[in-house]
Amino acid sequence: KRNRVKRQVREAYRHQKHVLLEALHNSEKSQKMILAFIWLDNKLHSTEEVGYKMKKILQHIAEEM
Repeated sequence: KRNRVKRQVREAYRHQKHVLLEALHNSEKSQKMILAFIWLDNKLHSTEEVGYKMKKILQHIAEEM
């Protein structure tokens, strides 16, 4: 289960990272960022759901920059 979650999170970030990279590129100030994702749920979720949630998280981070 742990390896499946790691693969899902890694793949979801790979597909959605453009949202965050564009925001960093368009930012007025030079910024670097370190991200960590912590899975706090005991159950597994579908890959589509993990991807959707990753997109929402990255959009929220991009808006706050």
